[in-house]
Amino acid sequence: MPVRAIDLTIPEARKETALADTASLEQGKKLLERVQQAVGGADKLAAVRDAVETADFEVESGAMKVLQTNRWVAPEHFRQEMVLPTGQIVAYTDGKSG
Repeated sequence: MPVRAIDLTIPEARKETALADTASLEQGKKLLERVQQAVGGADKLAAVRDAVETADFEVESGAMKVLQTNRWVAPEHFRQEMVLPTGQIVAYTDGKSG
């Protein structure tokens, strides 16, 4: 059987630019206002001083389970903890260093 060369080159990702025309910007503004109202209004969002988010998910159809906790404290403190099969990763920043 003859040897045949095959091209394994991965094509470069297409670069798509989001629309920034007046209609698109107006649509985005209306969507943001709807989201703000759905969670109690922009004033309530602005009053939030801290938040905690936890996630439990699998990567690659069960190949890797990840437990993640994100903590944010206004104005600039952020801590992320991830528990992976290979160990734990913790990242922190105070807005100046991390």
